[in-house]
Amino acid sequence: MATERKTVTGARSHDRARNRRRERELFFVAALGVGCNAIFNIEGGTLANGTGGSSGASGTSSTKGGTASQLGGAGGRGGVSSTAGKGGAAGGAAGEPAVDLGGAGGVPELGGAAGATNPPGSGGHASGGKSSAGGQTSTSGGQTTTSGGASSSGGSGSGGAPLTCTGSLTLCSAACVNIATSGENCGKCGHSCGGSECKLGVCQPAAVNVQTTPVDAVAVGASEIYFSTPASSDGITPPKLFACPKTGCTLAPRQIGSSAYYIKPLILVNDTLVFESAPQQTTERPAMYACPTTGCPGTLASFVGDGLNGFAGPLFSVGTHAFYNGGGVGLGWTTCTAGTCSAGMNLVAKGVRAVSGDATHLAFIDTSANGYRVASCDYSGGTCTAAQLIAGDHSTVHATQLYGNKFYFLLPGRDTFYEGKLDSCSLADNCASITELARGLDSPTTYPSPPQLLVDASGSYWFTATTPKLQHCAPDTCTGGATDLAGPYTTPDSLTADANFVYWVDAGTIWRVAKP
Repeated sequence: MATERKTVTGARSHDRARNRRRERELFFVAALGVGCNAIFNIEGGTLANGTGGSSGASGTSSTKGGTASQLGGAGGRGGVSSTAGKGGAAGGAAGEPAVDLGGAGGVPELGGAAGATNPPGSGGHASGGKSSAGGQTSTSGGQTTTSGGASSSGGSGSGGAPLTCTGSLTLCSAACVNIATSGENCGKCGHSCGGSECKLGVCQPAAVNVQTTPVDAVAVGASEIYFSTPASSDGITPPKLFACPKTGCTLAPRQIGSSAYYIKPLILVNDTLVFESAPQQTTERPAMYACPTTGCPGTLASFVGDGLNGFAGPLFSVGTHAFYNGGGVGLGWTTCTAGTCSAGMNLVAKGVRAVSGDATHLAFIDTSANGYRVASCDYSGGTCTAAQLIAGDHSTVHATQLYGNKFYFLLPGRDTFYEGKLDSCSLADNCASITELARGLDSPTTYPSPPQLLVDASGSYWFTATTPKLQHCAPDTCTGGATDLAGPYTTPDSLTADANFVYWVDAGTIWRVAKP
């Protein structure tokens, strides 16, 4: 029996030693904080494409209070930022309650990276990843873990250093360019020459269309230019009306229509081409015509005629209205749309010239009374009662323009004496005072008939006579005198413009130059 008790006692002692060794192993593994189930085979959360990892599964309770059986799962690590400027995603969830040790808190990630260097970046702004809470306390005397670490806030990026241009280069749209020669940044950033050369910061004129025959007139639309050609010298080819893209169509312009007589002047109003021509008969009787930009009908129909007198011009448009000046019918207007114009309505009796207009007023040289006075009227109500605008003889005024509630006019002076002047006055005070914008100009040309002055937000434009050139003054000033934009030419004519360019014709060439 003694031997049997000794054997049993020894066996029990061996079991107790094995159990104590087993408990020490469990405690060692618990200290590592590895999330497991009873077999320790479920790991804590891991990093997964910028989002917090999943938490580990919690262990089950031991039957003995205070002794660890399994461990709580480790918290997943916070996600890594995948895009510069964004903070890391939140950390993973904490481990569930365990008997002994809770799971470790999730690890916070860093904030966003700094911005790019060129152009200057805005840097990161989002906060760093949030930490996960620590494991919860066991109800059986287990220990408590500390909470997860606090999140770190992503600092704002310092941004990239600004690009610095050296020497003669200027920073334009994140690039260093030479504004003296850049065709897209000529003289200043964003000033395009439209494909022509930039020389010393000034856009040079460029030929848009070159014809083997002369060009009589040109009008400009949103995407196309429209122009007319005269009859051939042998009379076989009649006057024609063409269109081509603004990019040019030297070899193949699109024919819109033809007429028995000239097609000039020419304007575009509300997708309608309006021009003076004559019907197909042996006796020329000038009239005003209209046709769609897509193509004229086989037989042109006039909307107003003037017997044998013809039209003195200029022909111009305001909104949907076209204005004409007949030698016999006087100053009238029409409404145009979809390729047709309504019957003309008279506004002022014959005897006016150098007419110009804006949305509400007309201004002109009135020869019907008191010599050559400058007169104006408000036509917005459908009638025009002329009233004197500037007293005195203005018979030498060849071109006028209304723009921005101001009246502009050119005084040519004597040819070759450089006595020309550009003046303006305000309609608001009935031109009580005259502002001289420029003097000592080459005489504004007496051709075409009538001479032309163009004024818009970019300034004033006209042709000179002694040496035919296109000249320009800045808006409401001409400090240092007029600027030569193009020339010399032979007989420049048909001055017109769109938002960015000024157009004209000279012989068989259509020219354009970027507005300053």
